[in-house]
Amino acid sequence: MTGAGIGAELVPRPPVAISSSTEPATTTCRRRAGMLCIGIALFNLIGLAGDLCSPMLLSRQPMVVVLLSPRTAYLVATAHDVPFALFLGVAVLRLCAVDPLHFMLGRTMGPAALAAIRRIELVRRVIDRLPRTGTIWMVGIAGSPTAKTMCAAGAAGLPGRGAAAANVAGTIARVLVIWMAGRAVPGAGATMATVAPWIAVPGGVALVATATLRRFRRPARAVAG
Repeated sequence: MTGAGIGAELVPRPPVAISSSTEPATTTCRRRAGMLCIGIALFNLIGLAGDLCSPMLLSRQPMVVVLLSPRTAYLVATAHDVPFALFLGVAVLRLCAVDPLHFMLGRTMGPAALAAIRRIELVRRVIDRLPRTGTIWMVGIAGSPTAKTMCAAGAAGLPGRGAAAANVAGTIARVLVIWMAGRAVPGAGATMATVAPWIAVPGGVALVATATLRRFRRPARAVAG
């Protein structure tokens, strides 16, 4: 009885020791992910401010609008009135500014971030069809230099320098295409810029409201379960 009792007490001890040793690492990852999400949220708020101010600033300070909110509509609208070097530098800098945060978020969260991004059907199909080689991944990043792609690249364990180089190269190519489109159809770009705030602002409010509702519903579901 006594030996059995001692053995019964010793069995649970290893899991307790393991969980206590992994808890600090888990807490650190959560804190790091939280800080990265705060940074991404700040960029989103800056973009929302740019949408709100775009009707006033597009005719006076178009590059300020691009710095605040680098939407394709604003880039197309400003390409006809801004020197190429200034347009290229500001657009690439602003478009790439938030991508490192998404990459680090993917690297921090690892498989969880990759599983979350795979919920998007198109992204999942692309990831499943890509061979498990770094070169193909870099081509994918260059072809789609977006936040979702960088998050997936970080979660997949790609090297940071290679992912950054591919992201910058893809962004430069994208900006060049937008520049040519803006120079070709300046009237269409101005129209897009006029309509964009009326679409972006309600969309941003809807996203914030949805995230808030989900945040408050999670505890209720946990208690019910």
